[in-house]
Amino acid sequence: FGNDPKVATKNVPADAVKKVQVYDKKSDESEFTGISDGSHDKTLNLMLKDDKKKAVFGDVMAGGGTGDHYQGSAKIYRFTGANQFAALGMINNINQFGFSFSDYLNFSGGLGIYSRGNVELGMTTDNSYPVNFGQPVNGYVTSGAVGLNFSHEFRKNNRFYINYIGNATGTRLDQHIYSENFIPGGSFVQDKESSANDENWVHRVNFGWKNRIDSTQNLAFSGGASLTNKSGSGSPFTESYRNDSLINSLKSMNSDQEERLSGNFSGSYIKKLNAGRTNLKLSGNASYSYGLDNIQWQNITHFYNPDLIAASRQYQKNMTDRLKGEISLSLTQKTGKALYLEPILTAAYAGENLERKQGVSAETGEITDSLSPVFSTRNLNFQPALRLELNTEKTSFAIVAHMELGRMQSHLKNEPGMQTGICAFTPRISWEYEYNKGKRLALAFESSVNTPTANQLMPVPDNINPLILSYGNQSLKPEYRHEALFNWWLFDQFSFT
Repeated sequence: FGNDPKVATKNVPADAVKKVQVYDKKSDESEFTGISDGSHDKTLNLMLKDDKKKAVFGDVMAGGGTGDHYQGSAKIYRFTGANQFAALGMINNINQFGFSFSDYLNFSGGLGIYSRGNVELGMTTDNSYPVNFGQPVNGYVTSGAVGLNFSHEFRKNNRFYINYIGNATGTRLDQHIYSENFIPGGSFVQDKESSANDENWVHRVNFGWKNRIDSTQNLAFSGGASLTNKSGSGSPFTESYRNDSLINSLKSMNSDQEERLSGNFSGSYIKKLNAGRTNLKLSGNASYSYGLDNIQWQNITHFYNPDLIAASRQYQKNMTDRLKGEISLSLTQKTGKALYLEPILTAAYAGENLERKQGVSAETGEITDSLSPVFSTRNLNFQPALRLELNTEKTSFAIVAHMELGRMQSHLKNEPGMQTGICAFTPRISWEYEYNKGKRLALAFESSVNTPTANQLMPVPDNINPLILSYGNQSLKPEYRHEALFNWWLFDQFSFT
């Protein structure tokens, strides 16, 4: 039940429980190899009596209020010896964006579905996860979501799961934005009033399979696909001032329709050798996405001093596709009682194509050549690394010598291509110490290379907003990032705080 033990403790009858365990659970990979990866989640395990391992439970909630406000949700869980089934549904018009974080984890199979134990879930631009993380929700929102989850355990350590989440939101937003920028000799002010209506529909399927083939082999894979449809319209009005003098104004009407299809797949195979002192791991992942974005707008721009009015009506169609892939081979060797040495070889590829068509009339298909580029990027790199790790009962220490070697290419149609070499040393170091039961300290330093996206590189102006013209720089170099981390965990196993 994920990170909310109350779901189990409040719904499982006391006479069904055979034993209760509270312990630090390692990740699935760590449990199999016997090598710590720094992951250990506090876990409550209710061991049921054999004759009580079948149950159906859930809850239903509905409410109504003034101003035609309403809210409703339902959850149902079904368990048998080898199968688990869950269904969730919700609908409301009181700006409750979606399921709670606990609902989402419970529905998806809990934190255990994440093999490394480190969970990162964030809101994406396509609103593909209807999960309320406490993020701000602007406007008047009507939303609904439904989820179905099924998992089957063929035998111990051989489990398959699949789930579906669909959600839809309708948002009406009226807002006023006032911004002031202080510049030499005075200030620059923009005052904006806008009204917008948006709709989002998202369908997402996820699946995975974990199979402990035998005592020396472990296989795991997961994947998913999503389909997104988004449409909206707006009518903003902006005035710009410099030192209290009106310098320009912009009145717009726009509409936008976006469709996106994406998929991803990842997997790993681990083989124990040399009586468990050596582990061979082969892993890889791949993802692909295709998007089509249609925008139409009308602008009336009024410039003052000298007085000039410019009107334009245009459309822009962006077609993008992205392909990423990575494959990695590692060999972990136990060199001492608690010391491990791991050479790692990784090869990665990332490609992105962006085709833009922009013109005056979408009906005739007329395009403006200077604003209608075909642009592509290709990144290919090779990453050798050597990891040294020391693990004791209370301490985990790791140091990684990591290199990133490769090249970054970009090409604008009818223009010479550009190529930039990548050669960077990106070391990493981490230390964790459990100084008392449920109390841990951790320090880490990480470095990495971040390559620019196609939009950041493409040297063609985007003039949807004539007051803010933006374009990329094809001469951009990769970004070299450094990050220092500090973590302090305090956990009380009696109050679950």
